[in-house]
Amino acid sequence: MPKFSEQSFSLLRQCHRDIQVVAMAVIEKIDFTILSSTIRTKEQQEQYVKEGKSKTMNSKHLLVPSQAIDIAPYPIDWNDRTRFAYLAGYWLGVAERFKSLGLITSNFRWGGDWNRNGETKDEKFSDIPHIEII
Repeated sequence: MPKFSEQSFSLLRQCHRDIQVVAMAVIEKIDFTILSSTIRTKEQQEQYVKEGKSKTMNSKHLLVPSQAIDIAPYPIDWNDRTRFAYLAGYWLGVAERFKSLGLITSNFRWGGDWNRNGETKDEKFSDIPHIEII
């Protein structure tokens, strides 16, 4: 069974409780890593916007606890968008189930389908590692 590295677990503890609950369930079935930008400073966010890695200064990564998480299927292959979509879909399914059971209170969206319409080709900006509370 997959499990988090110490670094990933440390980053996870910086996140909103609902993100933690879902992540702990997802890691039981899918091996993934938490990327290092869980909580960002304003300066880090400005840099991400400048580099084109983000489009907003209203990032949910600026909140404490973080209301966003960046994750990648492990081992990471940035060219395998299908694995990112599978991980995100599994996350969203677990979150929906947990919300229906009263285990969490949040809804989520994935950066590969911002408008949550099930289409990934209609997005102007794709951020496939990103999942956030809405």
